[in-house]
Amino acid sequence: TPSPLQPPFPSQTPTPRKPGTVRQPSATLETHREEPLLPRSGDDPDVAREDGDDEPREASVPSGGGTCDAPRAGRRRTAGGMATLAVLTRLCSLAFVVVLLMWIAQLPAPWFEREADGVVSFNYHPLAMGIAFVVLMPEALLAYVDLEDRRGVSHGTAKKVHSALNGGATLLLVLGLMAIFANHGGHGVPPLYSAHSWMGMGTAALMVCQATAGAALYLAPPGSALGASAETRAALMPWHRFFGAATFVLGVATCCMGLVEKQGFVKCAPDPTYKYCARIQLANVLATLAAAAAALALAAVYARSTGGRASGGGGGDDDPEARAVLVRRRRDGESHD
Repeated sequence: TPSPLQPPFPSQTPTPRKPGTVRQPSATLETHREEPLLPRSGDDPDVAREDGDDEPREASVPSGGGTCDAPRAGRRRTAGGMATLAVLTRLCSLAFVVVLLMWIAQLPAPWFEREADGVVSFNYHPLAMGIAFVVLMPEALLAYVDLEDRRGVSHGTAKKVHSALNGGATLLLVLGLMAIFANHGGHGVPPLYSAHSWMGMGTAALMVCQATAGAALYLAPPGSALGASAETRAALMPWHRFFGAATFVLGVATCCMGLVEKQGFVKCAPDPTYKYCARIQLANVLATLAAAAAALALAAVYARSTGGRASGGGGGDDDPEARAVLVRRRRDGESHD
């Protein structure tokens, strides 16, 4: 047992030096070395694994003293908020489909029977566009928020769900355009005469470009023959997300514009001046539900990007596959230095 006058750690006792000499650095001190680029705390646990894309995500809960209680409580609140937003989004989408079918049944040419002179029914157009932008695209946004972050589905599976839903929405978009062009052509209506049609064509072009770029960049593994490089994927990810959100917002806005335009053509029976019949007022309900579903879905994505993931933060701002490749390249480069 050291005496009260003896330091408990002799190795740390200062060494006396002679006058005129310069103190040399201690041999026990380690020289500073730059640490390799590692995944951020709370990021995907599969980042550092080459095959981690197929592994299920596991929640990473920090251990230790009370200093971690506040971050964990914040993550739990964020996860609970994202779950609530996901449920509300789906409720609005389900209500939209029910009201949409009710509205179609109230139109002058109900359901999907051919109109006069065998013209293709107009009702295919709002049905296809409504399901594409108010049902499938919000669910595609929730693929990462709800499936990956909250339910623990692997990133690869969530990506496949996201791609399939957006692909289905793109297919319905094309079918809806074909239906409305066939309907207008059969009735002799000039195409692209309204602001709704202009907005619709712009949104359709943006959506096709976005779907094509997303499939080409992110479906194939990074660095493969069909996939983009990890650097390209990481650099273009913010733009992919921006244009995806812009396409979604423009699509929902165009749907609302189409509902308003249709209100100007339909009349209440038997009094054409009456404005509170089902075929007019249900369009208002549809526009409100579409806007609510879009706002809730975007709020869930915003909560994920700013509040962190349920598994420990990080926000998911990067592409995990591309980031894993960049991490391995950085490590390989330092190992050869």
